Amino acid sequence: MGDTFVVPIFHHGGSFVRNPLGELEYVNGLVERFEEMDLDFVNFGDMVKLFEDLRYTKYKTVYWLDKNAPELETGLNELEGDAGIRDMLDYLRTNREL
Repeated sequence: MGDTFVVPIFHHGGSFVRNPLGELEYVNGLVERFEEMDLDFVNFGDMVKLFEDLRYTKYKTVYWLDKNAPELETGLNELEGDAGIRDMLDYLRTNREL
């Protein structure tokens, strides 16, 4: 099937809020961009390590964003464990931009 590469970009330290139009936005946060990763060789522990590199020892929820979604709210997908990594990989392979 070919390799599927992603660039993890963590938005952290901010909040999800609704703007005056009622759309969900993420505000007042920091953005960290990491090196490209081959999802065939990534597990959830690798994501946790990236959090730890940012000095986080706890987190509530991890999301990945479908950048083809019409809005932030519908594009956020919860990432739970290695099964979530596989689901994201399957989705990205199926919906890859050509």
